[in-house]
Amino acid sequence: MRRKHSHLELRQIACLACGEIRIVLGIQTGECPVCHYLGWTYADELDGSTRRMIINGVFAHPRRAVSTAVR
Repeated sequence: MRRKHSHLELRQIACLACGEIRIVLGIQTGECPVCHYLGWTYADELDGSTRRMIINGVFAHPRRAVSTAVR
């Protein structure tokens, strides 16, 4: 069973796309500074199957091409 996390508690989270680990305050996670993905999990709750999915790119998202052409 998952434990409740305080909104004022420093937490270690892991990006679901690239595995980057970082410290955040409460639930204010934002995007990953490395790959800009928004999906994350608490690092202390990562299990072997989730780590394998991150390594295999299961959660990775394709980058959208941004058009900067002037018409």
